[in-house]
Amino acid sequence: MNQTETKVVAGAAGGGAGAITAGFVDYLLGITAYNHGAVPTVVQSFVLLVISGGLAFVAGWLAPHTPQPAPVVEPVAPVVPPAV
Repeated sequence: MNQTETKVVAGAAGGGAGAITAGFVDYLLGITAYNHGAVPTVVQSFVLLVISGGLAFVAGWLAPHTPQPAPVVEPVAPVVPPAV
């Protein structure tokens, strides 16, 4: 069974939530800091980068690790050097 890592799932969800949150922050910037004007593209991009990346990082950081099975180690016969 192929189980997806919990940290990967959390990071993806955090990135999606960050994109939604960044859109809301962009809207708030437009109605407050820019007096109902258009927010510059550079500011929009920076806000999207910082918020979505930050939330994805925090979500992945806080998620628990997926338990991994113990590795199976097979015994290896010792190598004996040839007699000279």
